Amino acid sequence: MSTTKYFDIFAFLNFLRMKFNSLFCIFASIILMVASACSTKIDINEPYKEQTVVYGLLNQTDSIQYIKINKAFLGEGNNFDYAQIPDSFNYNPADLRVKLEVIKNKLKTKEITLRDTILPGAASGVFSKEKNIIYYTKEKLIAKENGEFLTYRLVITNIKSGNEVTAETNLIDRVSLNFLGTSFSIIRTDGNYVPINLEWNPANFAKTYNIILTFYYSEGTGSTAAVTKSVDWNLGEVTAASSNGTGQPLVLKTNGEDFISYLKSLKSSNFPDGNFTRTADSVKYTLFSGGDELYFYQQVNRPSSGLLLEKPLYGNIKNGIGIFSCRGKFVSPSLKVSDVTKDFLTSQGLGFR
Repeated sequence: MSTTKYFDIFAFLNFLRMKFNSLFCIFASIILMVASACSTKIDINEPYKEQTVVYGLLNQTDSIQYIKINKAFLGEGNNFDYAQIPDSFNYNPADLRVKLEVIKNKLKTKEITLRDTILPGAASGVFSKEKNIIYYTKEKLIAKENGEFLTYRLVITNIKSGNEVTAETNLIDRVSLNFLGTSFSIIRTDGNYVPINLEWNPANFAKTYNIILTFYYSEGTGSTAAVTKSVDWNLGEVTAASSNGTGQPLVLKTNGEDFISYLKSLKSSNFPDGNFTRTADSVKYTLFSGGDELYFYQQVNRPSSGLLLEKPLYGNIKNGIGIFSCRGKFVSPSLKVSDVTKDFLTSQGLGFR
């Protein structure tokens, strides 16, 4: 099983910053190659052309929606130096009008204005982490109204230049796991491992799914009170045949033996030997989902496995570059670890009692 790889919004936005760094390097490389191929005396800095870079994922289960908006740039001298100047890639928020238009049956029914703020916890890299501006709204979003699915159109207008950038997405319909039961078991009384089969129905506008199992346990010593801890197990991804919400239920399969193997792989970091007393408590499943555009964007940006290392640029931003799509999140009820499983854990060298 792979390490955790789910849709955490701030982790995703920092990932997007790195992608923006990559785009800058690609653009710079292309320009330099063209310049060297054509002439030894050429001004590679053509007249300025506005290029807006947009990344955003809407999720109606979130209390805040975030949209990242930057501009591409090229200047005289070392562009890596320019990248450390926030004004090189940030628009002045006073120059932008950012809004979401709610479309129902091809008619605009509502307009939501996004405000600017500073994104905390920016990762270090090619670009300055100062003034990491992001746009947001706390407006409650819904996937459908009176049985009709809604479309959300992002409109970014540069008041100074008149440049307008647009993109559209729907929201993922409600999705949940089926037949979870009331407890979590990995082994039967006869000593055989229990299969763990997770099933859910395809959701409208969802193309890709990822499930995380979170295992909760308490840990203490003879001299300290027990505290609740947890570990995440990434169960993997499932891709639907289509995003129209039809077809057979989707299934992700694993088993109790894989669960124990994963815990043992964390022994040195999470379950070290010592004067510890650990007690298994419960698990929760988190089902993440992503729209078509997000799925295709991830596919294009996966590491190359062959000789073709150059990646095509994929995006759905009109008059700009980047991605504007949707995501979803379902968190299951807490499932108590069964007594048989608790007893079994005490024999696995992980400090459970």
